[in-house]
Amino acid sequence: MPALPFCHAVLKAARPPPPGYPTHPGTIGEHIRKRRIEQGLTQKALAALLGVSEAAILDWEIHGRAPALRTIPAIVRFLGRLPGDQENLTLGQRLRRCRQVRGLSQKVLARQLNVDPGTLARWESGERRPAGDLLARVVDLLRGFHG
Repeated sequence: MPALPFCHAVLKAARPPPPGYPTHPGTIGEHIRKRRIEQGLTQKALAALLGVSEAAILDWEIHGRAPALRTIPAIVRFLGRLPGDQENLTLGQRLRRCRQVRGLSQKVLARQLNVDPGTLARWESGERRPAGDLLARVVDLLRGFHG
């Protein structure tokens, strides 16, 4: 729309983000809220999509609570990735991220790797590092994982 009838300038401005829109999300809940708003979804619609309650969405977005491990795979599908720094992760951090994206407990992944859950916990925390055949199994698990 012209600003003045005799002026051919057109005024344009970027639409401001909606209230509560996280421009620089830090928590997983803020990432979820940002994506939900971008997709035009209500909390109720997102809850149905992820198979959780509306209260869970509220807890993540507003109260900063972490989602349950079993919901992480659905969240990754919704967001396209697991939020967080993808680079400069230690082997243990990459192992934990891989396990979480797959929705596995330490006990289940430890069983798959044929190690004790306490051993896996120490690898993830960086207290210990796998070696030899165990390192080869972990590397095979992480090969091709970009979550």
